[in-house]
Amino acid sequence: MKTIATYKDKHGTEKVELKTNGHELSLFLRGQEFRGICFETLECYPYLEDSNDLIDFSIQFSLPLSLCHNEKKQVAELKCKVVVGDSQKIASTIVLSLLTDFGSFESKEKEDFEFTLMALQKKLPLGTRIESCLSCRYSHYHPVGNGIFGYLYCFITLKEEVLNVTDKFELMELWEHKHIENQTIANVQETFLCDKFEPIKRGDWCYKDWDENF
Repeated sequence: MKTIATYKDKHGTEKVELKTNGHELSLFLRGQEFRGICFETLECYPYLEDSNDLIDFSIQFSLPLSLCHNEKKQVAELKCKVVVGDSQKIASTIVLSLLTDFGSFESKEKEDFEFTLMALQKKLPLGTRIESCLSCRYSHYHPVGNGIFGYLYCFITLKEEVLNVTDKFELMELWEHKHIENQTIANVQETFLCDKFEPIKRGDWCYKDWDENF
């Protein structure tokens, strides 16, 4: 999927092409392509010795976000404003607005997509839930930590094993064991959705703050 985004840094403001495949971002800026899992890790591609990673910028764009509203599926427009700091003086922040056919909803400024999407979910009417990788029962964050976007991981190829996990130590053990066996545990973006989605169910343990009550 690709969209036109508004990018702003110390050099000015301009329209850029932003692409995402649900796993990686790519941004075309001033004649160069930047790639990365997260907005905070966008690197010049191919690598150039005199290039720098992108820091101290803001970017505004829209993404589709799937909803289930009164048992009917629909796709809403998620308007995103991401501010990427320099990790020292300026912190990275997220503001999201959701435009649906039953109203508009906006989050307050948060530090990552996980908490910002949860803030939006809490504002939605009863009988409405966000359906995305973040709200899927087969996704977890790594216990060591994660960035502001795109560091969620999908365990869809390990359904039985991951549903038996009950704490972060068992999750770490599964993670390391399967990596040793070269089985794929793919990173996914919080807003992405595949056809194997299943909502979190009562009793599921997840290493994220989303639960079955949303």
